[in-house]
Amino acid sequence: MCLIHSLYLPYIHVLYVPHMFPFYALCIPFICLIHSLYMSYMFSLYVPSICSLYTCPISALYVPYISHCLVPAQTGPCRASFPRWFYSARDGSCRRFTYGGCQGNGNNYGSREACEERCARG
Repeated sequence: MCLIHSLYLPYIHVLYVPHMFPFYALCIPFICLIHSLYMSYMFSLYVPSICSLYTCPISALYVPYISHCLVPAQTGPCRASFPRWFYSARDGSCRRFTYGGCQGNGNNYGSREACEERCARG
């Protein structure tokens, strides 16, 4: 079953995908995205006793759970002006923002390519 959670998931759920990772007998963090035309629904997957590929609807796309890709961009309190990129989980794409130079969070990349490499897989 897919359990609906908010966009900002507070904890990691796991999914073992034996046919995708045949050499690793362990559960790895995953979320389950249900795709509509605008990817408007995000679900997380939780199976208490075993991890299974068959618990979400067939239309689901399984992608690695990366918590910093799900948080909004943070400019930070400093006043510099660095052009950076962040992943917008709502839009499903990397977008430009201005970074102040300090603090912020992990959703902060020097290029669109780096952002897409880390967050926009699937």
